Amino acid sequence: MRDEDIKQVFDGLVNNAFDFLTRSAAEFDNDIKYSIIHFCVAVENILKAELIHEHWSLIFKKPENASWNSFITGDFQSVSMEEAITRLCQIAEKDIPKEAKSYFIGISKERNKIIHFYNGTISRETIATQQFHAWYYIDKLLRLWNNHFNKFLNEKREFRNLMAKQIKYLEIRYNKIKPDLDKLDKNKLFLATCPYCNYDALVLPVSELHVREERCRVCDVSSRGIVIHCPDCGELTLLTDDHTTTCICHKRIDSDELIDIIENKLSYYADIPHGEEVDWLANCTECDGHESAIKLAKDVWFCTECFATFDKASCCEWCNEFYTGEKEDTYMFGCGCGCCEGYIANHMDD
Repeated sequence: MRDEDIKQVFDGLVNNAFDFLTRSAAEFDNDIKYSIIHFCVAVENILKAELIHEHWSLIFKKPENASWNSFITGDFQSVSMEEAITRLCQIAEKDIPKEAKSYFIGISKERNKIIHFYNGTISRETIATQQFHAWYYIDKLLRLWNNHFNKFLNEKREFRNLMAKQIKYLEIRYNKIKPDLDKLDKNKLFLATCPYCNYDALVLPVSELHVREERCRVCDVSSRGIVIHCPDCGELTLLTDDHTTTCICHKRIDSDELIDIIENKLSYYADIPHGEEVDWLANCTECDGHESAIKLAKDVWFCTECFATFDKASCCEWCNEFYTGEKEDTYMFGCGCGCCEGYIANHMDD
């Protein structure tokens, strides 16, 4: 019975969150004050819902005084935005990026200003940027917490469409920086389309097979990936860590296709003597991908699955597999390399 009650409170919080998000988008042009308040409440509700999923008492400001009856009736003081973030990180051990925390707390401070010190001067450009970033991170967290938020996919899609209203305010910033973007040395730099705001404002070097992390000059969101020529349109593009290109065709390239692109570009098979083993692929110790890491340069190994980088790869002394990084004594006492368990595990019963 308790599980059903908790689920009902959880669903109510999330439904209210999307209701407030919808109101916030509708109020943005005509009543920015309430747009800020409702947006902040929505973000708080989603974070509190995740706390409830961990344990219902964590939503109380003082969990030691939590009672089931108060929880069911809603007769209690709940955590603040900052407290919710702290508990999610420290108690629930959720990985919330530092930038996400900064934007969540930032919109909370804007809400507090509105409630207590509103003086009529609000920059819609600033608020649009803050809400854009906060939603970007909430959307990302909802994907990570997908199992218990997946029933709200339609609400997410609908609000993502409404966010287009806020994105148009980023055009103000784009128009300010466009003259500088137009002056870039096209022989050394190129512009890629930001996958988050869709402005051509990712500035990247004209240099293939370099792993990059660049901030969009418009929305300030970081995109990480590897610079390649798109196999469809032929344009230089950043293949981001969600395996999507930033060129006009937005082609999705999986790990196997990316390995083929890199192998062909670096002429690996052309240079290897006939019959010899491949020595440029390794197993990734970050995501456990089998031969998903490829050698880009002398001290650069790159996983085509999780996009992690390493400065070396080593050969396991027990199973002879290549793996990224280096471990001590993979043969006897080092428990192998990840693909094997080394000598001891294979001879424990001897």
